[in-house]
Amino acid sequence: TSAKREAMLRSRVTITVRILTLVAIASLMVAQTIREREELLERPDSKWSLLSQVQRHLRRLSKRTSEPVTRLPASYEINLTQVQNQERKMTEAQVREMEESAQIV
Repeated sequence: TSAKREAMLRSRVTITVRILTLVAIASLMVAQTIREREELLERPDSKWSLLSQVQRHLRRLSKRTSEPVTRLPASYEINLTQVQNQERKMTEAQVREMEESAQIV
């Protein structure tokens, strides 16, 4: 009976180790994917960056018309300015937050 008990315990330990190994591998894969996505977002040539979106749109417009489009429609310029202003406000707010938290400490 002690041999049976020992065999059961060994099999449970083996199964637990295998499960933990799979969980560890899966979490490493997820972490790697997250890291790769963050790096993509930080690169200026990233497909998510605003500039590349505008450039892609200009290329599409150029394909539709016979002459190349080098200037964006006025509505895009307004949107671009709004985005830049919003980014500026965000960074100013973040700086203020950091200054306030530094004063509290």
